[in-house]
Amino acid sequence: MILVCEYGLFRQYALREITWAYPTAHDQIHYLSQAYETVERILGDGLAAGLRYGVDLLPPQGLLLHLQAAVLFLLIGTSRLSALTLNFVYFAVLQCALAGTLRWVTRGWAVPFIGLGLLLTTGTPFFWAGGLMDFRPDFIAFCLMGVVICVVMRSGVFASTRWSLAVGAVAAYCVVYRFITLVYLLVILGLTLAFLALRLRVRARARTETAPDLRQVRGLITGGVLLVILATPAIWISRHSLRHYYAVAQVGEGGIRAQEQKISTRWDALRFYPRMIVRDHAGPAFLMLSGVVLGGTLLLRLGRGQPRAEGAALGPPFDFTAAYAFVLAGFFGPLMVLIPNPAKSPVVGGITVPALVWLVVLPAAALSKRLKGSVQGAGALAAIAGVALGYGVYHQFHALGRRDALSRNRADVVQVLRLYDEIARYCSQMGWTSPVISVDVVSEYLNAAIPEPLVYERQGWLLQPKMALGGSFDAVKERHAVSVLGRSDFAIITLWSAEVPTIFPFDRAMQELRPRLLEVCQRSFVPLGDFRFSDRQVRLYVRPSVALDGEPDGWISSRGLTISGAARVFRARPRIELQGNTQFEWLGGRVPVARAELTKPDGDFRAVPVKLVAAGPSYRMIVSLDAKELEREGPVQIRVLFDTYFVPRDLGINGDTRQLVIRMPRQVELLPQGGQDDVVSVPERDRPRLQRGS
Repeated sequence: MILVCEYGLFRQYALREITWAYPTAHDQIHYLSQAYETVERILGDGLAAGLRYGVDLLPPQGLLLHLQAAVLFLLIGTSRLSALTLNFVYFAVLQCALAGTLRWVTRGWAVPFIGLGLLLTTGTPFFWAGGLMDFRPDFIAFCLMGVVICVVMRSGVFASTRWSLAVGAVAAYCVVYRFITLVYLLVILGLTLAFLALRLRVRARARTETAPDLRQVRGLITGGVLLVILATPAIWISRHSLRHYYAVAQVGEGGIRAQEQKISTRWDALRFYPRMIVRDHAGPAFLMLSGVVLGGTLLLRLGRGQPRAEGAALGPPFDFTAAYAFVLAGFFGPLMVLIPNPAKSPVVGGITVPALVWLVVLPAAALSKRLKGSVQGAGALAAIAGVALGYGVYHQFHALGRRDALSRNRADVVQVLRLYDEIARYCSQMGWTSPVISVDVVSEYLNAAIPEPLVYERQGWLLQPKMALGGSFDAVKERHAVSVLGRSDFAIITLWSAEVPTIFPFDRAMQELRPRLLEVCQRSFVPLGDFRFSDRQVRLYVRPSVALDGEPDGWISSRGLTISGAARVFRARPRIELQGNTQFEWLGGRVPVARAELTKPDGDFRAVPVKLVAAGPSYRMIVSLDAKELEREGPVQIRVLFDTYFVPRDLGINGDTRQLVIRMPRQVELLPQGGQDDVVSVPERDRPRLQRGS
């Protein structure tokens, strides 16, 4: 019932606050894109080939997120809600594992509900990034780390060989999901092994029973060896991307990330993760409930409940001392890895929170095995459980019943959606699938990676843009910026921005270069629209381009040539010049006479002037449009027909029976009205292209 209630809250929150908008936080854009690419490959080539494609993507953080999401899309449909549902599934698994393990330890329901209430009040699921509503491996790693702790507890802290093997298997699964957890787990297991070995030595000197300790040491080593064996293949095939991500990107961005998190001293670096964990990932609700649970447990321990006789303990014997040691290692082990890392991230600290939950609930579990079976003791523990569970459910309603930042800034988000819809509309019209986009600012919402998942979610087709300008934090020189901008299909250039200090060298360089970039765009691009946000106003430019539809092998037949483009581009550049080479001797040495017909966005037809001239094998065709007749926005088509043709078979050239005229043009130029300046050449990839839907 609790899980059903949680899913209802999760689903309505996701639909109301998240999935209608663009994906925030750059990392989840990357993972959503990989998931959508994988499911598209599955739909096109089959399950095995699609999954193989997904594995070959080799993301540096883990292999399973986009693969599992792609399979889930086949079951419940492809959408952002479906992707986020994967997070919820793992959160539900963690809750079941926590409740089931605590019930096994205590043989009752009070402590499981205390643990569940504590988990439901933690801040990590509702953190702005890496939480339940963010599609990246961090949240699922949080859940899997909690499951690993549960399996360790179920093993009696490695007392059972069978369950120790289960620990190794679950831990390896966690590592394949999030590679960095291998380091966390090895440190945690190493600290726990040190504790068990030290305790074994102390007991051996005291001549007490050491067989259980030896069994735990063997179980831990067995589980650790299995973890390494199972995780090594995934680590090995991803070694190159791992090395680049952690040794190059993470180290290179360390200084920028430190400035971003306002870390200026060694003390700031040391306290960053502890403060972030306490303040955000544990959160005030968890801390308050932890105080209630620990306080109530202490009062019960000091009250009239007496320790139960040794043989009358509830449930199987359990090594609480080793359990405390393990969960302490589960908290401090990741910190030992995170704190020295120069690239600080507010997202990753949530990996320690499951250990915090166990640190709070273990005293209650120990108490439940010591209290007499009196009505008073059971009632007091049940009261604590009722408070914990009730507050946990309340916290879910509170956290998932509020407005998100996206809804609070709906006007800005709508402008963002308009911007990327305009890019998608133009790409669809031109048949582009991999446009090159330049952006003059480092921004969460102005990013060349956003269109891929957003267009797929909103329009159902895969657009895979490439970032040109704006793909790095580093400053760029004027010559490089102008060169890269000139090779772009789209440019998003700031017209006005709020005076906000920036830490990124790229932004500082752009502040100086922006007038020059605007000059280039005004000369060589066509504006598609202005978009105003609360912190800036930008203009979207597009490189003037046309799509040509002729024969697939590079000929124009008697059916003619279709030139497709956007009305606003033709308004700015109404003179179209096409140049190429052909064999006029196959036409009897005659230059064909051309005629052209324009189809406007409103469906109206009219003839337009066209002229075809030749000099030897070279030809030049000029189509002149009237910009005043293209006032309505939308797609425009120009059909060019010719008065003569030849049939290759009739001339003995080959067996081709088509009626051919001339070869497709090799160069297309869009010029302003009546002038030869500001020529824009259309690259090879935009020339002989079949128009979508033609």
